[in-house]
Amino acid sequence: MLTVPGNINVSDIRNLSVTALQVAGTGTYSYSASTGDAVVDYSALVVPGNTVQAGQKIALDPTSGNLSGLASAFYTVTAATPTTFTVNFGAGAFASGTGSIAIVTPSAAPVPAALSNAFTVNIGPGRYAHNSTGTISLDAVGKPMKEWAAINSERYVRIPMQGGVRYDLQLDSYEASFTAKSILAWSSPSQPKQIIPPERLYPSSLGSDLLAKPAYVGPTDVSAVANGAFSHRIALSNGATASVSGNPAWLSFNPATGVLS
Repeated sequence: MLTVPGNINVSDIRNLSVTALQVAGTGTYSYSASTGDAVVDYSALVVPGNTVQAGQKIALDPTSGNLSGLASAFYTVTAATPTTFTVNFGAGAFASGTGSIAIVTPSAAPVPAALSNAFTVNIGPGRYAHNSTGTISLDAVGKPMKEWAAINSERYVRIPMQGGVRYDLQLDSYEASFTAKSILAWSSPSQPKQIIPPERLYPSSLGSDLLAKPAYVGPTDVSAVANGAFSHRIALSNGATASVSGNPAWLSFNPATGVLS
């Protein structure tokens, strides 16, 4: 059940497929009244560098500073660096200043599943007003968060992964009628789709030493603004949890969310 109050204010009871995994978090911005440009620093989000690219649409909601009166909306990225991007809010629309801003990474930006805390579904074009917002209730009992997709006669599920990390996988196959087959394949920008070679798979029968171990899958370096807010999520593979010790008094760790702040 998809219940969406707020600007939409309807009950929309449908099964919807997840089309993209994303990361939501808070960054900082610096707005220039003379150009209308705001440079947004998203280094506090646990995402690989260059996740945001020029030309992409990105959801933003300024939460403090001179831009805080703006509602959540999508903006076009006009320039980007590995940890910042630029959007234009209009020259002279506000006084120059800085503040915090809520960010959801673009749906076109691939992120490892272990890092994602947001997702996109397609409700359908033209059903509701552009930039409608609200809260949402999900009934995902007994349903996978990533549905099957199809290309011609092939049905598949893509599982985002990070190179160099072993993952626990289980492939179950069932044929009700006709001829069918299942394959386990991988691909990347540098690797065409291929069936995963047997030497890259480690059955549990070979012993615990070869099983997939928990691994840190977040960035190895993060940035912070002096005297500013800081938040960094410790992302681990294979459902592992983290503990932190030896941190300074000003830095706390929430084991329930895995966030350092």
